Amino acid sequence: MALGLAALLAACSGDSGEASAPRSLHFTGCEEQTALLVVSPSSLPPLPEGFAYGKPLPGLPLAGIHISGSRCADLDGQGPTQDLLAFALVEPPESLKSEDVTAYGILLGGYTQHASTAAAFAAWGMGEKVQPGTVDWQLSATPVARLGSVSAAGAGSSVTTRINGLGPPIQPGGGLTRAYHFAGDKLVASIDAFYTPQTGMLGLGTAQQQGDGPLPLGFSVATGSHAWDYDLELRNPQRYP
Repeated sequence: MALGLAALLAACSGDSGEASAPRSLHFTGCEEQTALLVVSPSSLPPLPEGFAYGKPLPGLPLAGIHISGSRCADLDGQGPTQDLLAFALVEPPESLKSEDVTAYGILLGGYTQHASTAAAFAAWGMGEKVQPGTVDWQLSATPVARLGSVSAAGAGSSVTTRINGLGPPIQPGGGLTRAYHFAGDKLVASIDAFYTPQTGMLGLGTAQQQGDGPLPLGFSVATGSHAWDYDLELRNPQRYP
């Protein structure tokens, strides 16, 4: 399972903009900082029948939230991009599982600083989830430590994560992740995110939200990770009947 899960997103059905929506987005030269929170499933949106929130800690009735701030050198030849996205881990029904998928999730919300990214998500029907905003990166890195802060802000809310990683670096492989999107209690779409192999470092830190943001709590201690030197492709938006 790749450390980087920043771009787990979902696509939603809708007629507006569908014809012009890209089938994939290609991010190159990426790095990210991810904070993992544990929360009560009751604090998250209800799921359709057959789905359950994933348990980050075996045996405990808790759900996991990933808050991933990423920056990439290029997006489809249109220059650098910076994003912060929050999503919850889920377990789909057996009929929807695939052997090559390493993790499943649903998008809770987030912010992007690249106009093309915001436009693509809006065309996929995710305009209310992924909003244009500012994303500020602060990173101090040595061969055995990475001290990072990612702050994102949009209309009426902001999220900041701080993760201090301590080496030695590890080499997680690439992976395929999948996110679902629901309309009420109905599954309507999914999208896949493929990561190339990367370099990573585990860490600890905090996450803080102000205003009406994507998280179910204002402040939390977090485990986390840093990942760098990888590429990412978001692909194949799929609709369900």
